[in-house]
Amino acid sequence: MRGLIADLHTIRKSAADEAAMVRLVAERLAAGGDERRRLVARYRKVAANTYTQSLVYVSPDRSFSIVALTWGPGAQTCIHDHAGWCAVAVYEGVEHERRYRLDTNGRGPYLVETLTQSLELGRTIGMVADGLDIHRVGNYSGEVTISLHVYGLDIEVAGSSIKSCFDNLPVLA
Repeated sequence: MRGLIADLHTIRKSAADEAAMVRLVAERLAAGGDERRRLVARYRKVAANTYTQSLVYVSPDRSFSIVALTWGPGAQTCIHDHAGWCAVAVYEGVEHERRYRLDTNGRGPYLVETLTQSLELGRTIGMVADGLDIHRVGNYSGEVTISLHVYGLDIEVAGSSIKSCFDNLPVLA
């Protein structure tokens, strides 16, 4: 994990902007390495229909956090956006993501589903917190899924990367 942390500090200092940082962090997470094996061994236990967030690291300047999420079968988040940028790598199992666009079109707020994807072992995604980062993540398989998330905020203080939940809004396909 020390290698990953050192690399993330280097990326943080050298990235030209937030979008570049997200891309570089996602690329680094895709490389995996020893942290994949260690995280899978350490964070395997979780109950069905729940997910657990385990804080792995917060940078000394509080600018980013590393979190392991362990997803039990059937677990999912609310439909949400983020309080900061994020990059994610799946280290075991399959994480499913649905992305949405917030729209009003004269009818009041509603969501439109824009993308559905499955993230398998080694796949990464990244998002800038720009209001277009609305999604739901879940584990719809019968097996445990473990993913590593790097967030551009202090999870220790924030408690979560979720800025707002949108489950109360209608979803149009």
